[in-house]
Amino acid sequence: MKSISLDIAHALDENFLKILKESGFSGIDLGLNNQIMATDAFKGTIETVRELFDLNRLICSQVHLPYYNIFDSSELYDDEKEAEIKNAFEAMAILGAKWGAYHPMSATNYEYDRKRAMNDNREKLKKYLETASKFNVGIAVENLPIFPDCSQYRFFTYDEDDHIELVDSLNSELIAICWDFGHSNLMKYDMAQVLDKLGDRIKITHIHDNTKMCDLHICPGIGKINWESVMPILKKHHYSGPVNLELELSYIHPEILREYLNMCSKMAGYLENFIN
Repeated sequence: MKSISLDIAHALDENFLKILKESGFSGIDLGLNNQIMATDAFKGTIETVRELFDLNRLICSQVHLPYYNIFDSSELYDDEKEAEIKNAFEAMAILGAKWGAYHPMSATNYEYDRKRAMNDNREKLKKYLETASKFNVGIAVENLPIFPDCSQYRFFTYDEDDHIELVDSLNSELIAICWDFGHSNLMKYDMAQVLDKLGDRIKITHIHDNTKMCDLHICPGIGKINWESVMPILKKHHYSGPVNLELELSYIHPEILREYLNMCSKMAGYLENFIN
């Protein structure tokens, strides 16, 4: 399935959904990092989104769960953000999405201590699993990078061994990995080797490209990721999730949006061939 990431505002735009469908996308990765998710109105909004998806013959292939600011320390709890996350699991059930990407938190108040981040994230995920299991939906922990332009911030899960340890320690079929290719391309390791190490833990993807300098979220094929070397690794480990493009669309001029989406859809189809 060719899928693309959207925020709630775009998901409520029927004309935008029509353009996506005409471009060849059939799946939507819905971003739920929206304050409405903390209110009683969230259910009505999500039900409207589901109706629009059905009307345009689109499937909610996955979601992005609400997340804290990347610099918020892992021990912190915010009541509104926690309400957003809790409601997101119910939203997933309404939308029919099996997996939601989760941003792990880093121990920014403790000099990015990995043990502190490991314990804090594990406790948070245990709590989230109680709600997720009620709706039979899963949490896919995303890899965060060391960004080249601020390398002093060593965000948790930049190291694949920490990523694996966190996921495996929870010992649940509802905990897996969301692999962000753009984030991985900012690292200095061999991405194919890391993907092979993660194996079948990867259930969903964030696919986008960059030039290894910053997190651009551009169409695959424009940046420096060697897709021919990494996509076959997903097939090797029987990846069955969507080919999901997580692109920055806000700076695309409206007059060329349709053409850009057509190009992105063609590239998604090219990548899809590696795993089918």
